[in-house]
Amino acid sequence: MARFCAEDKFTDWHREDKKISKIPETWPLLGPDHIPYRLVLLSRFIDRQTSRQLRESTGLTAAEWRVLAHIVVLGESNSSRIADAAASDAAEVSRAAKELERKGLITRRKNPENRTKLILAITKKGQALYDRARSSRLEYFQWLLQDLDSAEKAALDAALLKLVQRVDIS
Repeated sequence: MARFCAEDKFTDWHREDKKISKIPETWPLLGPDHIPYRLVLLSRFIDRQTSRQLRESTGLTAAEWRVLAHIVVLGESNSSRIADAAASDAAEVSRAAKELERKGLITRRKNPENRTKLILAITKKGQALYDRARSSRLEYFQWLLQDLDSAEKAALDAALLKLVQRVDIS
């Protein structure tokens, strides 16, 4: 499995001893009133790194990873529930589920209670891949948050919760 090296792959962020390399030039121009915009940019940067890491280490796309991970977390489920939980487009979830089934990582079977929805379930092969990739994801998250102490992590988490409660996610 491909591993990341903090010095090689994830040093594009601003550091006091380095020049800003891939942060958009507007970042320093937009102050505290533009934190939501900065969150969008940060999300895109993380998504790009995640996509690259997943492709290298598992052969999965980010969409396939999200579906696989949500099936593990939620248990057997349908595409609509996963799309809602992941804030994803239902068509993207459906395409990812088809590919995961083709790769033998999940099964899709008819729901006897609702014939229009398929039940998605993890396979042993899918669980093994998830376990391997999850370890790498946690390592990446630790690397990403390494400059924050416990109090800063708790404050960030609390602030993000307040913001998400303000947003209409329906």
